[in-house]
Amino acid sequence: MTKVFIGGPRTLESLHPGVKQRLDTYMDKGHQVLIGDAEGADKAVQAYLKVKHYRDAQVYFVGDEPRNNLGKWVVRQVDSDGAKRGLERDAARDRVMAHEAEAGFMVWDGKDVDTIMNVWRL
Repeated sequence: MTKVFIGGPRTLESLHPGVKQRLDTYMDKGHQVLIGDAEGADKAVQAYLKVKHYRDAQVYFVGDEPRNNLGKWVVRQVDSDGAKRGLERDAARDRVMAHEAEAGFMVWDGKDVDTIMNVWRL
């Protein structure tokens, strides 16, 4: 089983059919999906995994509880590295996911710097 970190911008509202096809491939191969708890790409991917009844996912979050865990998957609380809010907290979470992942798939809108940072982290 390969651990795959999936992420993308917070501005994403829906998944392109090509992204869904890639997610289907990961699920067919039984890969574990590492996903964040943010709005946007994280939530859209979670929604797709939930519709597909995929159980091998883990939601990473910073704080007291995840903002989104649509499929009631196993959660992983990450230390905030002193970050108080927003992008800094998400970056702390993303660093851990990138470190623990064996592969990654980032959905990019052509603008989001945080998504490019995750490509670099991977």
